[in-house]
Amino acid sequence: MRFLSWVIALCFIGAPAVQASTIEQQRDWFEQARKALTAHQSHKFSKLKAKLDTYPLTPYLDIWQARKMLKAGTDDRVAAVLKTFADIPESKDLRIAWVKYLAERDQWAQVAEQLRAHPGLKRKYPEIAMMSDWYTGEKEAALQQFSQRWRNNDRLTDTSRSLHKAWLKHGHPNREERWSRIIHLAGRGAWREIPSLSSGKREKQWLSYWHKLQTDPKAAFSSWPSSLSHPDSHQVQLAKAMIKDGLTRLARKDPLQADLSLQQLRKQIRLDTEDSFYDVMAQKIALRGAKRHMPIAAQWLGDLPSARQNEETRAWQARLYMLQRDWPKVLEVVRAMPRAEQQQARWQYWRAYALQSTGKSEEATTVFAGLAQDRGYYSFLSAERINLPYKFSNEEMDTLPALTQDLDKLPGIQRAREWLALGQYGKANREWYAALSGASRKTWQAAAQLASQWSWSDQAIRAAYRAGKMNALDERFPLQFESDVMLAAKETGLNPASIWGVIRQESLFNRQALSPAGARGLMQLMPKTAKMVAGQINLHGGHRQLFSPAVNIRLGSRYLADMKSHFDNKLALAAAAYNAGPGRVSQWLERTPFDSSEIWVEAIPYNETRRYVQHVIAYATVYKWRRQQSAQMHSLALDVTLNEDKP
Repeated sequence: MRFLSWVIALCFIGAPAVQASTIEQQRDWFEQARKALTAHQSHKFSKLKAKLDTYPLTPYLDIWQARKMLKAGTDDRVAAVLKTFADIPESKDLRIAWVKYLAERDQWAQVAEQLRAHPGLKRKYPEIAMMSDWYTGEKEAALQQFSQRWRNNDRLTDTSRSLHKAWLKHGHPNREERWSRIIHLAGRGAWREIPSLSSGKREKQWLSYWHKLQTDPKAAFSSWPSSLSHPDSHQVQLAKAMIKDGLTRLARKDPLQADLSLQQLRKQIRLDTEDSFYDVMAQKIALRGAKRHMPIAAQWLGDLPSARQNEETRAWQARLYMLQRDWPKVLEVVRAMPRAEQQQARWQYWRAYALQSTGKSEEATTVFAGLAQDRGYYSFLSAERINLPYKFSNEEMDTLPALTQDLDKLPGIQRAREWLALGQYGKANREWYAALSGASRKTWQAAAQLASQWSWSDQAIRAAYRAGKMNALDERFPLQFESDVMLAAKETGLNPASIWGVIRQESLFNRQALSPAGARGLMQLMPKTAKMVAGQINLHGGHRQLFSPAVNIRLGSRYLADMKSHFDNKLALAAAAYNAGPGRVSQWLERTPFDSSEIWVEAIPYNETRRYVQHVIAYATVYKWRRQQSAQMHSLALDVTLNEDKP
């Protein structure tokens, strides 16, 4: 109660007049006030807050104060704060906390009011939305939602305990719901939870065989019992889930055996369903085989019914024929693609490559020349094919001083700048996007110029893109952190363009980038990898400083250089290893030698890694041009036979 009394008392403390202060002083007072609020130092907090009447970030103190009161057990000020500061992104966090507070106290009418006013909360917190429906009269909808969550084994908390009891009284779970949950659990291998849900000798027989399928799918499929060969209408869903699970597991290890098992199952188990179940599985197996570069997978892909052929299956069929150097077949596959696919730079390039390889050089040169007029991975490769210079088409953006000044005066933009100055990039991003929501292309152009002035490269790049200024290379390919990049290049022997290319692809120059997997900083290093590299170069503790540009660039460049050295000095292989791991790249090389760089890169099994490598190579080429270096793309990235020139 003492803490609650203190928090409430803060609301009534007056704000004495203050003398004019510098922005640096205000930033310091703001940080002190924030710490005082956290430390429950009421007098210090109120004195500091009184000095910050005109500071752009002062509303955050009010929002955080209301959040403190909420944690202490009172929501008296929340509604007023949310109304006053509705335009501030942090208010959304306060609203979420308030909705949870109200739900914990069974104030469902108020919860429902908030959910109606802010529908996004329903999608973000489905359990609370479900209980709100239940307590405000939408009982049938709530029961249906609970059934869906129970079938999917979604997490359910004590919040929905009363609804669970009512759901059971309404005769749930029914047969369909029970089997949906069983299938979900069995697919995850959660067998301990299943016995209490299953019933009947035949059902248990199906589940027992599914367990065997997960352990040894090849053996289980080869000895499929006749008693399970004729599923009734209620067992079709189970049979399909079992077969899908088993074939998927088998295809990971042995696509050829998976295909043989599929052919056997087609004859043995009739599944008269409208979703072409067996054709879907044939597609999955064929793609799995294609990504393992199995020549027979080209035939599998070609044999798929037209309904199961799509952009991915056609792409992999073409790639397999590339690996076999069957250029007439490549041409055949590309020509059969829908026109929109044929017009993609990728397939224009490979069509020209195939034409050139089949002696139709004049036609190939025409296509290469057209591609070479653009900028990008396939354009650069095309230029090299016919010995043309690269086209960069750099254009300076028109300055928009009046619009830029108006933009700089917006409260949200001012708050973004302050968060940027305080090193809080996440909060700066939220304010930036909120202020620019629905902005025109001209406004985004002004935003790109403003972000560039602030050295906020990631937002300058994004803003230039949204402005449609694809040729504004100064903004889209900044030479930021130059001293750190040049030092790392000197230490590792890498071309600085390669380092910038990786930074551009990995983080877009966001020094505080944090991936869902935990990769950090400009070059997106995992702490474990960073610790290993830091130990190698005696930079002890470096793995704990990955948001420092200097440390991150030094460690990331060393790791990239190690990968490049390990993989025969090929940047394409090093970039693939940087993204997917050296172990996977070694496996791919065992399957397909690096004897034709373009084909090897095109046939990288992971879509993400293929795009990554192509982007790094193209970006490094642009950065080489930006530094006014002349180097052919192959010597830079693909067929490296000499060390890159040191800066």
